[in-house]
Amino acid sequence: MLEFAFSLSKIIENPQNIKHNISFLSRYIHKSDSKTKERAVEIMQSLNSYKHSFDCYHLAFAENNCSKLYTFDKGFLKFREISKNHIEIL
Repeated sequence: MLEFAFSLSKIIENPQNIKHNISFLSRYIHKSDSKTKERAVEIMQSLNSYKHSFDCYHLAFAENNCSKLYTFDKGFLKFREISKNHIEIL
């Protein structure tokens, strides 16, 4: 699903179409970690950040499993305002 969102954003698909397709595809995803998946989609949608779908997933995973996120990726700066966790750029 994340690769799909990323690919659509690379071909400059309308964000509303991406949102609609993710919603549709989400019905068919195994629910073992639905909390992380739902948060990743929420982050992507709130920042219109479909090109950074894997970063959104990593942030959602960290929020559900850690208290802080440490990274060398300065791209995570854009998530500081919406993250539930502290993000430390090394």
